[in-house]
Amino acid sequence: MKAIRTLPGLVIVSLLILLQNTPALADVTNIIGGIICGSSDCSPNGAIPVLQGKKTTLLVDGQDVNFADKNNVDVTGGGISARITRDYLVSPKFGLGTGRVEVELNIGPDAAPGERTVTLNHNGCIGCPKKYKFKILVVRDGRITNVDIPSPSEFFQQVDITFNGQRIGNAGVNAIGFPSGTTAQVIASQSNESRAVVRLNFSSLRAEASGSIQLFDNACGNKCVIHNEAYDGLTNGLKTDISIIGPNAVKDIVVPNAVTVGSVMTIQINLVRPARSNLTAISRTPGRDGEIVHWQLVPSNIFEAAPGSGTAFSPTGLNQVRVPPGDTLVRLTVHLKQAPSGCPQSGCSAKVQT
Repeated sequence: MKAIRTLPGLVIVSLLILLQNTPALADVTNIIGGIICGSSDCSPNGAIPVLQGKKTTLLVDGQDVNFADKNNVDVTGGGISARITRDYLVSPKFGLGTGRVEVELNIGPDAAPGERTVTLNHNGCIGCPKKYKFKILVVRDGRITNVDIPSPSEFFQQVDITFNGQRIGNAGVNAIGFPSGTTAQVIASQSNESRAVVRLNFSSLRAEASGSIQLFDNACGNKCVIHNEAYDGLTNGLKTDISIIGPNAVKDIVVPNAVTVGSVMTIQINLVRPARSNLTAISRTPGRDGEIVHWQLVPSNIFEAAPGSGTAFSPTGLNQVRVPPGDTLVRLTVHLKQAPSGCPQSGCSAKVQT
């Protein structure tokens, strides 16, 4: 009978020993510091973003956290060393309460990006929790060194731009200042830690487009962008200006408000940019210097060439005019020989097509 009585006692003793050997975990209640918590409090529920290659100090609050061992801080993964540089109470109560420690993290430039767990180990005070844990997110400190911008020979609606640099992997992208309706995405299959290919899609065919591109670590997302932690660009530290120059094109056409039958009419065609030498980007055929614009009047049969004007005009097919290199406009002069059929006394309209 005595053996039966001692068996539960042995079981109880072994359970007590097991519980005493299990480290108690304490809650971290608040963190200040890092990329997004530099001037405000952050909940420790999510990983606190910190920048690759930088020394970062986090202010960590928690019950009795100020008793943590200053020289016993663990960080999972390699490339990061940590220590507590200062501890104090921020909400004292009978000598115990909410404590604060300043945790200095030295993050190496080659520390692998991603989530890490930081553990603050206790110094063994009686009744104090044994460990405090929180997560950090190592964010790439990317830098763009050059960019390859294509010069399309045709009007374009989609363009791929290649960025080269250091630690620019897992990139997200913001397109700033491009024409309305422009979208941007990083082509992951063509990108890596030193290269990011950004595809711009425009809502319509274009001869040119300009704006700025901002790249950032997607693991941190717009939270980092809001706090000015995008990859270093080539323009002002946070972005890279982009100008895509395709073929020249007609920008607009200026015509007189009214013209009477029997008089001459002068039309001005303005180009997007100065005509280039030894190129015929508009006609896309070899030729002399300058760029060719094809044009026609509608209805064409009411017009004819104006003698001495220098403008070659035919009512059939397309007419063409060469814009000299460096010029941004050309003027055409024709003679209005008759009114269109059925045109009322109040007048009617004609069009210029290019």
